[in-house]
Amino acid sequence: MRKDWGVYKLIACEVARPEFDRVISMSRKSVSVEYLEQGHHNDVVRGRKAIQERIDAAGEGEWEALLLGYALCNNMLVGLQARVKPLVIARAHDCITWFLGSKERYASTFEEAPGTYYYTAGWLKVVRSHDQAGQSASASGVLVEGEYSRLVEQYGEDNAAYLWEMSNAWIKNYRYGAYIAVPGIDHDGHRKRVQEICARNSWEYKEIEGDLGLLQRWVDGEWDAKDFLIVKPGDTIAPTPDAQIISVGRKEGGQNGRIDRHQDAP
Repeated sequence: MRKDWGVYKLIACEVARPEFDRVISMSRKSVSVEYLEQGHHNDVVRGRKAIQERIDAAGEGEWEALLLGYALCNNMLVGLQARVKPLVIARAHDCITWFLGSKERYASTFEEAPGTYYYTAGWLKVVRSHDQAGQSASASGVLVEGEYSRLVEQYGEDNAAYLWEMSNAWIKNYRYGAYIAVPGIDHDGHRKRVQEICARNSWEYKEIEGDLGLLQRWVDGEWDAKDFLIVKPGDTIAPTPDAQIISVGRKEGGQNGRIDRHQDAP
């Protein structure tokens, strides 16, 4: 495919690798990709620092813009600053918005079925690779056998059973497990895995058709203000309490490094 003018750098969470790889393969823009290890949102201070370092390192490249492949994610994006190149971010509380195609569909889907735990092909691949590396991923509800066996080996059967029950109390907060089946992605047994998780956790299995429209427009440079925020060099990212989700902020001087929100440009 002939590429149009437009060279972007994408810095994104590895959870969205299958979906981003798909839309980039169909894009008429040239997009260079750097995937970062999943889990930065679990420690937002360290995660924010790691992402800012990658933004800084990419600043000298020949990119028109940096596409920041993260959602607000526990306010992890708050305070990140565009350096040499503008940042382009989709307006989203978390990455489920990307796979459903819009923040409006995200809101309606959550309203229709509260208490749903969502799975995607990329997420399942990541937690599987973490399990093979001996890392913990119990919060996904996926790695029961491998992780429980490690607890038994380390603490004994009785203690392992107690620790497992305590660490998985969150399961009772959910009623459904939903697999988001994104078109064009190899689902490679993922449906069966989510069905097994649901049976184990006494959840009802649901399947939702995904939509890559938002991601496609992101890498194609179609950045309407309703769905995307453009942060100019020197400005920062700030949260909003409304449907915008994120806005442009200015980082003022002083010891507190206070971030003020100001009106997005029309």
